[in-house]
Amino acid sequence: MVKKLFVTFSAVMIVFFSAFGFIEAKTVTSGKMYDAINKQNKTGHYDYKDGSLQLQHVQQINLSKPVKVDKAGKKVKITKITAAVASYKTVRDKIFYKDWNDYVYYAPEINQVLTAGDVNSIPAVKDFQKKYASNVTLELGPILGLLALLVIVPLIFLFIWNKRKFSTLGYKIENGLVDFE
Repeated sequence: MVKKLFVTFSAVMIVFFSAFGFIEAKTVTSGKMYDAINKQNKTGHYDYKDGSLQLQHVQQINLSKPVKVDKAGKKVKITKITAAVASYKTVRDKIFYKDWNDYVYYAPEINQVLTAGDVNSIPAVKDFQKKYASNVTLELGPILGLLALLVIVPLIFLFIWNKRKFSTLGYKIENGLVDFE
């Protein structure tokens, strides 16, 4: 009976996981696109954490109509765009950790990172933006830890001091050395 339940449970789990197709997203951590975006983040964020960049959900978009973009003051036509969600961290003052998930666009033909203004008119890019989330989150662990220390440490000192404080008036009253006239 136990074997039948185990086999049934295993079969249900296999069907469940295969039906939903849990496929790991393609993540890029090297290459020309990675290097260009890493360089852009280093210049754009003074508190950028080195080695934290990961490009997720990388997709190649072939354009039906070429788009003109600026490269060193010249208009250049591109026919391919690589879109991705860049995940990286910034650390300010060693306590303020931010996790960034930004859309990044890269033109492999001219080896250049594109701005959102260059590609916002493209319908495939708008579909990409609807499909994946872009956000910034602040990690509150270190901040709450410091705030807890600011509250807890003084309370500990007060607790220890109140237990061991010495009152000369209390000593005089207990031993009858005070004259209450």
